[in-house]
Amino acid sequence: MLRSMAIPASVAVSLVVAPSLSPAAEVWSLAAREGGCFPISTLERKLPDLPAVRDPQGFADYVQGKGWAFTQKPHVLGAGRAVEFTVPSQGLALMFVTIDLCIAGPGPGR
Repeated sequence: MLRSMAIPASVAVSLVVAPSLSPAAEVWSLAAREGGCFPISTLERKLPDLPAVRDPQGFADYVQGKGWAFTQKPHVLGAGRAVEFTVPSQGLALMFVTIDLCIAGPGPGR
């Protein structure tokens, strides 16, 4: 026989409103060579058909879907994370960084 278990209201509410700590919840930008960060959408100048990419995985999916060879290398940098991409056929060398790395560094796009 199955018994129902009562969950206290405070626990049930905290289960519903607790923020996600998954990597998908992180805010990502592109690191600039001279420092600072830029929105990922700036890639649309070089890649006009780029969909609304929000993170490194979205970019990897896009590049893979295009059939382009690429390398992807993750980095952990103190307060944040970074993912380095090279796409030789498109002349791209990019560094995706979490927003906390942008806030820590100088330059535009902070």
